[in-house]
Amino acid sequence: MILESLKYGKLLDIGTGCGWLARLAQEKGFRVVGVDSADKVIEENRWFDKMAGGKLVIKKVSAYLLPS
Repeated sequence: MILESLKYGKLLDIGTGCGWLARLAQEKGFRVVGVDSADKVIEENRWFDKMAGGKLVIKKVSAYLLPS
């Protein structure tokens, strides 16, 4: 439902967590950047993406420190 309401283009997934939204958006044609502050989350998403052959970009950053 979330992705159907958005136009294709870029998506910033803040608080990526397990990465389900980022991966689904990427499959639908979005250019995705995921951000999370947890090292374990970032490692797991990068590993999963590498195994899936994707190009998901995951950055370590706090949502409170994103530029305005």
